[in-house]
Amino acid sequence: ATTSDPAFQAVRRLAFGGHPWSLRVTSTPPFDARQSNEKAWLITIAGIVGSLLLALLVGVLTASQMRIAAALREAAQNIAERQRVEDALRESETRFRSYFELPLIGIAITSVEKGWLEINDRLCEMLGYSREALWQKTWAELTHPDDLAADVARFNEVLAAKTPGYSLEKRFIRADHRVLSTELSAAGVRDDAGQLRYFV
Repeated sequence: ATTSDPAFQAVRRLAFGGHPWSLRVTSTPPFDARQSNEKAWLITIAGIVGSLLLALLVGVLTASQMRIAAALREAAQNIAERQRVEDALRESETRFRSYFELPLIGIAITSVEKGWLEINDRLCEMLGYSREALWQKTWAELTHPDDLAADVARFNEVLAAKTPGYSLEKRFIRADHRVLSTELSAAGVRDDAGQLRYFV
């Protein structure tokens, strides 16, 4: 029921369950159908806008999650690939080290300045020098004077990237001044940028 008197109210006292109760009835403003319809439309529009915003937010979150998942997959693949490369490199280094230490032939790693970087035991025996003594010299100092020019010429071709390596017959002067005839093979090792790092 409605009433135009905003102060209208009725109170009735009841006893229930052994306790007194008060029932209070207060008047409400007159029902306005137009206001009700306007409020309903506003609520409907707000609901539609809210639904659209929620859908947009969910779409944004979903796209972001997909990008994150793709990035994580790519990172995992990169890590796995890097691990495979590192494993292969370690295996290659181990294999090279085993060949390097074989007592069959003399093997050395030399610098682009003709110095000795690594020398195996067999080469030390062939030249008659200790490692410590060889590290104080260059291979040019131990090369027979008559063979030095040809060796340096081929060496410079590798430095200039005209050839990856070379082979030639050359003689070394041992620590006891005896002449050692050898068949020399040398190859330049370059990094990913093409910079020559050392010779083997």
